[in-house]
Amino acid sequence: DTPNYLLGAFGHLHCVNVATGEVIWMRHLGRDFSAEVPTWGFSVSPLRAGNALIINPGSKDASIAALDARTGATLWQSPGGPAAYAAFTLAQPGGTRQLVGFDADSVGGWNPANGQRLWKLIPDESGDFNVPAALPLGDRLVLASENNGARMHRWDRSGRLQAKPLRSNPLMTPDTCTPVHLDGRIYAAGLGSLVCLDAEELRTIWSHEEDVFDSHASMIVGNRRVLIQTVAGELILLDAEAGSFAPVSRLKPFPDTETWSNPALTPGRLFLRTQDEIVCLRLD
Repeated sequence: DTPNYLLGAFGHLHCVNVATGEVIWMRHLGRDFSAEVPTWGFSVSPLRAGNALIINPGSKDASIAALDARTGATLWQSPGGPAAYAAFTLAQPGGTRQLVGFDADSVGGWNPANGQRLWKLIPDESGDFNVPAALPLGDRLVLASENNGARMHRWDRSGRLQAKPLRSNPLMTPDTCTPVHLDGRIYAAGLGSLVCLDAEELRTIWSHEEDVFDSHASMIVGNRRVLIQTVAGELILLDAEAGSFAPVSRLKPFPDTETWSNPALTPGRLFLRTQDEIVCLRLD
């Protein structure tokens, strides 16, 4: 009976028991926090952090907020900027546990216990939509966006992110694709290219230009494989150890529609949702 949390694009947040269909509690980000619906809707999945559920209404008094995961009651709210579209994540650099995520103009860290903002970093180039999530790698944080490329920053001993990047790579420019990490490599797609970088130096291992990577792509990594779903509805499976773009297989189950939703993987099954239907593929 583990509760599940569902957030709609217009701010409707439900805690439900999916086994029975029971709605345990409901909140509304716009009504309850005086928040305006972002241009592309409320897009950040709620993040469970212990007994708290982290959300980002994006209002002046509640840029981000924490709800009691069991009851939906507000635990704290942190003032700040309008909402972005990137998922929040938990990191613990130097023993300082923190939420890492974005508002419309910056990336930052917050204390998950009380919502205090610990640090703020504004990129050199403005105009990023802040859709790709930040990627924590131990004492380092990798950021990648359409206007600023890939950057690797280091946290100091107090858990604050150092403003000057250790390394950067302008080839990785995802506008909506969150970078993924596997076996010392980082992958991301955007603006017509799929790029593979070395996770230590941000050195380009390979890059591949193709129209299918011009827009959104979703990625799942594991077992020495990278599974990519493109907006065009194509599935591309890569060998994560290869020295170039050499797909193990390509499959296009949806020839005439778009797939913006992330795929869901369970043992032996892959669930895909288009604008018209949901499909389950059986995996060997």
